[in-house]
Amino acid sequence: MVRCRLPIEPGDIPDSITDITLSTGFNQLKPGSIPRNVTTLNLGQTKINLFDQPGIIPDSMEKLWLGEGHTDAIIPGRLPMSLTMLHTGYSNHPILPGTLPRSLTELHIGHTFDQVIAPGTLPSGITTLTFGSQFNSELVPGVLPSSLKTLKLSSIFNKELSIGALPATLQELDLGFCYSHQLVRGVLPDNLQSLVLGRLYTHPMLPQALPQSLTHLSLGAAYLESLGILPESLTSLSYANDRLLRPLSPCHTPDTFSQCRIQRVTLNAKCREATQYLPPNTLFHGHVQTLVLENYPYFKNNGYQTVLSYIDTQIPNFIQTDQNIMIRPLDRRYLLAKVSKSRLVIVDLANVKNKSSTLTLFD
Repeated sequence: MVRCRLPIEPGDIPDSITDITLSTGFNQLKPGSIPRNVTTLNLGQTKINLFDQPGIIPDSMEKLWLGEGHTDAIIPGRLPMSLTMLHTGYSNHPILPGTLPRSLTELHIGHTFDQVIAPGTLPSGITTLTFGSQFNSELVPGVLPSSLKTLKLSSIFNKELSIGALPATLQELDLGFCYSHQLVRGVLPDNLQSLVLGRLYTHPMLPQALPQSLTHLSLGAAYLESLGILPESLTSLSYANDRLLRPLSPCHTPDTFSQCRIQRVTLNAKCREATQYLPPNTLFHGHVQTLVLENYPYFKNNGYQTVLSYIDTQIPNFIQTDQNIMIRPLDRRYLLAKVSKSRLVIVDLANVKNKSSTLTLFD
């Protein structure tokens, strides 16, 4: 890795270097400055225009970050045909057909980009595509590559996705914070395995709207709608509002989890209104193996009570990510706890009943 703010002349960098990261403020590159053996180039926050003249980017380049300082248009024909990963920087210029090399498999579009993308513009071999925070242009059928497997939309994206807009190959989809249009049957491809819905998605789950291939579903903090009957394939559920699965909640019925075998449940309680309720394994017909708490505001100061609540769920394994703790109950009194990579302890709850902090709970 080379970090430099001085002008780089051809021959300054040894041919043995393969990865280069340029520091903030650097703005001088010439044809031949980057050795042919370099496969990874990160421009960081520099304002270098690699497209002023040909030959600056060597034909061997495989991964390229244009950086936060890059605001220029990408000129067709200037990107090497060997490129497999590209981050477009902060450019908000239209991407013309033929601009991106066919060799690309991973594309990250920068935070300021919000331009209409014409069908056929993105190379068909792209398997991973992420959009920056400002993208909110319509994605009509044919825009997204036919080989796409992973798609992450921007935090403000809220253009309705029509049937056929998402390619049949898609396996992982993050709809972003603002997507609020109701998902109907046929919008999500039949091969989809993971679906992340943002905070503004608050529609009931319509029959057959979720594909039978789905294994992971993540719901936002505002989701308090009917879950319907979840797909048979579902094995992982993440949610952020603990009222969703309370006993008298209208969001679920005895049939909601009747067809699936949920094995992992994650409560990501970022919102401060989260309380102490943890769902029992009986709700999931006893299939859950692991309960995960993330961003859980009550755990730090109410660790003891939280652990007791967890034991009542009768879920075999417990993970608290904020404190990096894993627990397996041995019985109502003793716990087997993993508190570091190399440390397992047996905890007697009777000895720590009056301690509130999880950090002291396992010291």
